[in-house]
Amino acid sequence: MTPGIVHEIENQLSVIADRTGLAEKLLQTDAAGSAPRIKGALESIGSDVKRIDRIVKSVRTMSQNPEATHTQELLQIRSVLDEALELFRCQIQSRPARLTIADISPQYYIKGNPTQILQVFLILLNNSLDAIEGMATEWIQVDAAIQHHTLQITITDSGRGIPAHPHERSFVPFYSTKTASKGLGMGLSLARRHMESHHGKIWIDPQSPNTRFILQFTQVLDAAGKAAGL
Repeated sequence: MTPGIVHEIENQLSVIADRTGLAEKLLQTDAAGSAPRIKGALESIGSDVKRIDRIVKSVRTMSQNPEATHTQELLQIRSVLDEALELFRCQIQSRPARLTIADISPQYYIKGNPTQILQVFLILLNNSLDAIEGMATEWIQVDAAIQHHTLQITITDSGRGIPAHPHERSFVPFYSTKTASKGLGMGLSLARRHMESHHGKIWIDPQSPNTRFILQFTQVLDAAGKAAGL
């Protein structure tokens, strides 16, 4: 993940440098009608700085040891997912994969550890990216729905699905269908452990024609920390 993040930050810094140079040149020439162009350059710089800030904050969250702290915070699901997507886009930018994100309501919260939930999202997103590498069509889709008074988030990719018999084995530590260079088979077992510690569930959808993981959050709260009326 690190090379992708570094590359993305370098790109943003390059844009900032270009926009700064443009603004300085316009100020020096004091050309008529240059104010809108200077304003546009400054707005672009501000936007890029905010993006770098989001990336750095997400990396800081990911770098924390989720096992070393038992901090329970009121977490907005959409916000944590956005952090994961910010980091994931650094990974996906050099690939032809198409990423589609559903409009997930900001009103849903859970009580939990932000690092662990961030890790769950990234594990599944990166698993999908590894699984679809080299396919004629590469796509990943994130959806959300209310099912039986629970919040379900699904991550589906263009893979052809996983046969029924290894579904549970996929969550066993060190079980992997990837090459050794792609991982040790610990990701999904870690994701399950994190979900269970948050009173949630994770499983593979056996009915989907494509590879689909389902995350189920059962103790969903509102912004005040009270049970959400799902």
